[in-house]
Amino acid sequence: MPVTSLSPILADLLRRPVFDQTGLKGLFNYRLDVAPGPPNSSPQLDDPAYQDSIDAVTSAMEKPGLRIQAAKGTVESVVIDQIERPSAN
Repeated sequence: MPVTSLSPILADLLRRPVFDQTGLKGLFNYRLDVAPGPPNSSPQLDDPAYQDSIDAVTSAMEKPGLRIQAAKGTVESVVIDQIERPSAN
């Protein structure tokens, strides 16, 4: 699969946006031996288990020569101002 397909997988593991800026084209085989964190939990930056999962993913990506680098930027998001139950009719 292309490198661009790896970004959503990494974003799910890291629980933060990941953008491909490698510029690599073509198809590649991937195998990540990283256990995901607990499902449906919000990451706590000071949680050692969360930091361990970030370190494991980062180390796994360094083996083939890729680097995950933290950066600040703009991310599209949806904001829900109000929600109501539908009427009974």
